[in-house]
Amino acid sequence: MARQRRFERIYDDVEPVEEYRLGGYHPVLLRDILHSRYKVIRKLAYGQFSTVWLARDLENSSYVAVKILKAEASILEGPTELSILEAIRANALHCPGGQHVVQILDSFNHEGPNGAHLCLVFPVIGGDAQAHARLLPERRYPLPVSKSLSKQVTQGLQFLHGCGIVHGDLQLGNIIFAVSAADIDDALSQPSTTLCKVKWRNGVKRDQSAPRHLYIPEPIIDRSLISGQPGHKVLVAITDLGGVPRALRAPELISGRSNVSDIRTEIWNLACLIFELICGEPLFCLSTFGLSTKQIDEEHQQMVEDIVKPALDQEAAISEFAAYLDMRTHGRLGDDVLPLARILRHSMLVEPEHRKDAFELLSDPWFKAI
Repeated sequence: MARQRRFERIYDDVEPVEEYRLGGYHPVLLRDILHSRYKVIRKLAYGQFSTVWLARDLENSSYVAVKILKAEASILEGPTELSILEAIRANALHCPGGQHVVQILDSFNHEGPNGAHLCLVFPVIGGDAQAHARLLPERRYPLPVSKSLSKQVTQGLQFLHGCGIVHGDLQLGNIIFAVSAADIDDALSQPSTTLCKVKWRNGVKRDQSAPRHLYIPEPIIDRSLISGQPGHKVLVAITDLGGVPRALRAPELISGRSNVSDIRTEIWNLACLIFELICGEPLFCLSTFGLSTKQIDEEHQQMVEDIVKPALDQEAAISEFAAYLDMRTHGRLGDDVLPLARILRHSMLVEPEHRKDAFELLSDPWFKAI
């Protein structure tokens, strides 16, 4: 049965106010102190199952990001996510690529009016690759930057797969940039966005489940990245596991031959992501409005046939895909076009067992030259 609305609608870019309820988000206000240690300074982001806050660690005066899960998510998803993050932390120092996966620093439980919330503490992260791209000319990274990001994402994926972990939600929105304390200080010196007042509907009994106002997210932006300077670290987020974006699905997921993302399935996902980083637009631009799931899948399968051309022999398929890459990038790839086409086609073979894994891809001369 649908829940009764308790609040007036808010149309700004904030989390759904109705999710401030028993089992939902924890109501946070700036200057709150969590775990007797972390002082909340700014809202960084929100998602379906959590909010993320910039905080000052009062023990050592450093900045951290605190992700506060909904109370329900803390019970259902929290233990799994925490165990994965702890496994990543345990392996990061002695496995290649670990520096390109976000590392948990601390965790604790916080009791609030909506229940018990698992809180995960991370280094402060900047905006994600999708958010940064919106600030760039033509919404596309300079080629040296996009090549560097592609390699670092692949290194991060090599690390995850070596730990037996399938990310399951590899997309631009989960590629996040490291930022320095100077970047954070610069961001905090800028004027903050306005608040969104939370208004209870007439006749609804008020309680402590919602804060007095919500904050519009203000991610930390790495200005040097926007200006195109090279040499940036990219971190692959390990949150929100399990939801492969529709346009990035491999053929075995589209057709229903498999309903589980595994390491080889994720290599197809990676190839689509690299294409988007290099070209500034998705490989498969799916139309979904007014279409059934079956129609969307049929259209997607036809795009795979038309663009990837799996029926061709390998060398012919690579040449065809190189021409397609050249067309989509308006010739800006130059000498990179054929080597990149070879990598992507080796990652997009229809039979998953024939796809190269992340280690094999990183051994390719194109990646080694980055």
